[in-house]
Amino acid sequence: MTNDEGINSFFEFYETLDQDFWWVESRNDLIGKMIDRYVDPNKRLRILDLGCGTGLNYRSLQEHGEVYSLDRSDKALRYCRQKGIDSLVLGDAEKLPFSSSQFDLVVAIELIEHIEKDHVVVAEINRILKDDGLVVITTPAFDFLWSSDDVVSGHKRRYTQKGLRRLLEDNGFKILLSSYRYFFIFAPTFILFRLQSILDMKKNSLSYTPGLIGWLLKRINAIENYLISKGVRFPVGVGLICVIKK
Repeated sequence: MTNDEGINSFFEFYETLDQDFWWVESRNDLIGKMIDRYVDPNKRLRILDLGCGTGLNYRSLQEHGEVYSLDRSDKALRYCRQKGIDSLVLGDAEKLPFSSSQFDLVVAIELIEHIEKDHVVVAEINRILKDDGLVVITTPAFDFLWSSDDVVSGHKRRYTQKGLRRLLEDNGFKILLSSYRYFFIFAPTFILFRLQSILDMKKNSLSYTPGLIGWLLKRINAIENYLISKGVRFPVGVGLICVIKK
């Protein structure tokens, strides 16, 4: 499979996910809670959805201000356009097509793990962000959880909390919140990822969550999101979330 074929297959899979799919709903809920916690509710924001993919983050962002959705894939932006999303930008996260100090908020949801030079992307985010602007970042955690999910998704790495904090602080950001996430499903996910490796399964694990399991995962992650928003920090998890300030 060529790189372009892999990228197209990646976007085709995510386009099959509905907004109420547990993984989409849970991450949108968490993004919304982070914005509500750290941003003045009366302020209309200029927001960049960096690495927007097929537009799964848009619903959680549009009520907070003007959203610009950027991706390097024409196909991803076509899916966004079909959803009625406007202000679409074709561009590279390592060389953003914006002048400095343009945005109040940048969200980089499951992005930096896809990019070889992650430090360049973080520096670019700092450049285009206004003073006191905020960034919400999520990314996969722990190299020992590496699985076919990472391969089919085109990941370059997974992160520890310490490593992610160092990357962000070295590029001029102040950490407001940092926690592992998907704490409550950490053990079953670890087992599933090991089975994927043993059985040489090459499908994204999200395709293994039928209706009842998805319903349960929504409830579990709603509790976890609430706890994170109230200051609870989890010691391990399948992923990470950071909220940072310029």
